[in-house]
Parts: sequence; structure tokens; C-alpha cells
Amino acid sequence: MKATLLPALDLLGHGIAWLALAMLLLATAAACGHRQALPGPDVAAVVGGAQIPYQEFQLYLTRTLGDAETGAGSDVLSQLLDQYLEERLMLRLAVDRGLVPAGGAPRQAIDALLRQAAGPPPSAAEIAEQYRRHRQDFARPERVRLRQILTEDRRTAERDRRD
Repeated sequence: MKATLLPALDLLGHGIAWLALAMLLLATAAACGHRQALPGPDVAAVVGGAQIPYQEFQLYLTRTLGDAETGAGSDVLSQLLDQYLEERLMLRLAVDRGLVPAGGAPRQAIDALLRQAAGPPPSAAEIAEQYRRHRQDFARPERVRLRQILTEDRRTAERDRRD
């Protein structure tokens, strides 16, 4: 009689069972694996693995708000942090796409991304074709808005007003 540690191993077959056991061990090891260290207290955010010091965000606030920074509420500061991080993310994207050099200005990155997304401007023939296909969208009925009509007598004016 054959002794087995796990009866299920015999049912599944040795190859499948060992594969399942190996996968379970790998999953367990991954769950207990290396955890990333928390950023330091002077870090405002981490973008793409790069830590953004709080001092950089403080400079952004000073440039954006000037002297009004001290009176800004938490909702304003939260929105400005979101805006700052979005600008940094767009700068990172533009650098990754090779549109701007590393360390470029966020405004340059945003402009470069918009130019890339827009593509080349349409040709005159493409514009004419678009107009031809959508002519009804550009059609406007003729209208006249009259504020004053001069007539020779009151009876003519009242008749014209009714019509």
C-alpha cells in the first residue's frame, strides 16, 4: 500500500498536483515579499518612483498664490496639489514620449502633448469636403430684426403690424 501525504495529489495526478503546489508557494512568497519603503516626511508625493519634496510644492504655491498663500483654505490647497501633480504627470509623459527634455517646464510639456494629440492641421481640400458633407449644419435661415418701420400714415403702420 502506497502512503501519500495528500490524497488530492493522487487524484489530480502528480504533475498537475506539483504544479498547483508550486503556484501556491509562489503566490504565498509574493504576498510576503518585499514591500516598498514609505516616503519620508518631507515628501509631498511620489510620481513614477521619483519623490517630489514638499519644498517643491511650497515653491509652486508661492508662485501661484503669492502672498495669498497663508490665507488659502484646505480645499484650495488640495486643488492646487492636484493641479501640481497633474502638471508633473504630464511633464513625465511628455519626457517619456521624447517631446520635451527632462527638466522642462510643465507648460511646454502640455503644449507638446496637445500638438501631438491634434495631429497635422487639415488641408484646404479636407476643410472643403467637411463643409460639403455638413452644409446643412452651417445653413441659417434668413432673418431680419426690425425695431422701427416708418410708414406714411398710421393706418398703414397698423396694417403692416398685423401682417
